[in-house]
Amino acid sequence: MRRRLMLRVAAAGGLAASTAMLPARAADYPSKALRIVVPWAAGTGTDLNARAIAQQITADSRQVVVVDNKAGVGGSIGTAEVARLPADGYTVLATSNAHVANLFLIKNLPYDPLQDFVPVGSTRRLPSLLVARPSLGVSTIAQLTELARREPGKISFGAGTSAGRMGMELYQQMAGVKLLHVPYKSATAALNDVLGGHCDVMFVDIFNSLTQIRAGTLVPLAASGRTRLKVLPELPTVAESGLPGYEMTSWSGLWLRKGAPEAAVAYLNRMARKAAEAERESVEATGGEVFVDTPEAFARFVDAEVALWRRTAAAAKIVPE
Repeated sequence: MRRRLMLRVAAAGGLAASTAMLPARAADYPSKALRIVVPWAAGTGTDLNARAIAQQITADSRQVVVVDNKAGVGGSIGTAEVARLPADGYTVLATSNAHVANLFLIKNLPYDPLQDFVPVGSTRRLPSLLVARPSLGVSTIAQLTELARREPGKISFGAGTSAGRMGMELYQQMAGVKLLHVPYKSATAALNDVLGGHCDVMFVDIFNSLTQIRAGTLVPLAASGRTRLKVLPELPTVAESGLPGYEMTSWSGLWLRKGAPEAAVAYLNRMARKAAEAERESVEATGGEVFVDTPEAFARFVDAEVALWRRTAAAAKIVPE
């Protein structure tokens, strides 16, 4: 798998370990409007990040950049659309770790997440929050685990993203419990059911949950990353809550169709870096991490993610559906 991914990066343009040695910007790119396809709903962390990058590109190039949300089926609908388009560098995919997780969750994907795309660069990492409906009566991971052991298979968890699904699968494996998986078309739909009391728990990104947490309509149990969130410093991590070693973060990144011009890869990586620096303070204030790599480093990171998802899916006996 790693060899395939690294060969694709090399084929995309043989970029050096840093784009700093490349020309500041190829004279002919971008020479027209660009489109960034986000296979998630507006307002998600990936969407907000894509819009920041779009603004940076427009400020730098004076070209129009359209952010197009094509949500559904774990991000595969929008991704499939990009996979069908020409590899001219003018349609960009901005997606999350679902891009690799879907290899193990969705049967008969209409594209190959690794073979059909070239990694441009990562953009940010964001921990998720494990939240519960207030009426469930739990406020910590330990309480959730105890309840799940008393009532195996009865507590439901909603998942509208691959990261949300895998985060809960990893929790179940490490805690030794069994919950009921309820699939949703989007994280927003899952969250609405948790808020409405129709689903018990879920992992959700902080952008879509902080308001409800502060209002008391969601109960935060733990953060999924390595460290506590600055915006919720009293909330422990899952690892601190009796499951040492647990870590699951959502990440976002940019991809182009395989065969895209090297000028496009280099330019978009540079714009992602600038956008990341511009929003570093706000991202880190909510517990996120600015995380922009070279294409080669992003490829190595994706290799590690593929291995993680494979182990988690195999241990959970997940069969792609």
